Amino acid sequence: MLYTSPALSLILAVFMPVGIYLGKRAGKSYRVRAKEVQDGLADCGKVAYEHFSNIRLVHAFNQQRVAKKRYADATGNALSVLVSSTRLIAVFRGMISFLTYLALLVTLWWGARLISDEQLTIGELAAFLLYAVMVTESANAISDFWTSWMRTIGATERIFEIIQAGTHGEWNASQVAKLTGSVEFSRLVFAYPERPDTPALKGISFSIVAGEKVALVGASGAGKSTVANMILGFYAPDEGRILFDGVDARYLDVQDIRESIAIVEQEPSLFSGSIFENIAFAVSERDVGLAEVRNAARLANAHEFISRFKDGYETIVGERGVQLSGGQKQRIAIARALLRDPRILILDEATSALDSASEQQVQEALKLLMRGRTTIIIAHRYSTITNADRVLVMNHGRLVQEGRHADLINDREGLYFSLMHNQLRQHGSVV
Repeated sequence: MLYTSPALSLILAVFMPVGIYLGKRAGKSYRVRAKEVQDGLADCGKVAYEHFSNIRLVHAFNQQRVAKKRYADATGNALSVLVSSTRLIAVFRGMISFLTYLALLVTLWWGARLISDEQLTIGELAAFLLYAVMVTESANAISDFWTSWMRTIGATERIFEIIQAGTHGEWNASQVAKLTGSVEFSRLVFAYPERPDTPALKGISFSIVAGEKVALVGASGAGKSTVANMILGFYAPDEGRILFDGVDARYLDVQDIRESIAIVEQEPSLFSGSIFENIAFAVSERDVGLAEVRNAARLANAHEFISRFKDGYETIVGERGVQLSGGQKQRIAIARALLRDPRILILDEATSALDSASEQQVQEALKLLMRGRTTIIIAHRYSTITNADRVLVMNHGRLVQEGRHADLINDREGLYFSLMHNQLRQHGSVV
């Protein structure tokens, strides 16, 4: 093009940078819009999932109309964001097309003048236009690629945030031997990202030696589950430190830490597959054999009821274990923890939702599971707390009492006595 007509080349030298600049500006807007689109679609899915998973409650309270309205509102919001994003794409495409044809018209006009001045032939103008079309198409392709790339980045930004959340961006991924089980919190302060002005933990400090059983006690919202989340590495402290075997958690790989931890929750998380798959889920680095799963189930007092099922360990438990009773789900969760063979065990209200008969069976399995392991028991029930070597009493994110159950219960002015008062009366203890 420069060889054919340097004068006409100047026209494209003006129009092409303008097109690339517009593509860059549109790409930035696409990135923001794409994230908004994904958020809108995610909100639709969340509303649908919540109402379908609680469909019995929806029907029980005749809330079908409210459920429809919530979903209609969510889809309406998602639609408006999608339309806005599409409008932005249309405007960008229109501007690029306008610039392309404007450049073509200016080139034809200027070329005609050069031909009339005998500075250019018709053949040279035709050749120049062919080259110009190739160059502008390439420039448009670059702009399209950039905007598509920005749209993709915006759409997947949240996914990569979730994937990378485990490392908090500051873990150094040092390799260490398997943890022995000692845990220490040193002046730890933490607030959830959604509530940065309301600390969930306010400078708490305590240490747990390897093999010790510690109960975390406190009213709802005291910060007990937050402590468990911090140990599992789901969040990083705002201030202070968490130490495992005396090493700051920031200098350990979060996956190495989790390899030494197992958790049994109040409502066990089960997948819709078989019992075997749910128990074997404990081990990620290798395939697990049926014999290992059976042994873990026997230790958890689960083998007997599993064997009564027609398909045994291949029995499908249904979504969230809907085909099993609460006690059965709990014992499968304990079997899973036993198979993992952790050094640190977290029991998050593991028996609070069970009847007395199921609780007794689960308690027997838990005693075996806790043997020789550092155990952090988040509990309200008197029967669970008394199994602990030490009790930590929390209130509004602070550690207010610490000691053995027998010592704390004698302090009638303390929070622990207040929390345990009604349960002690039910057990016939002197209060």
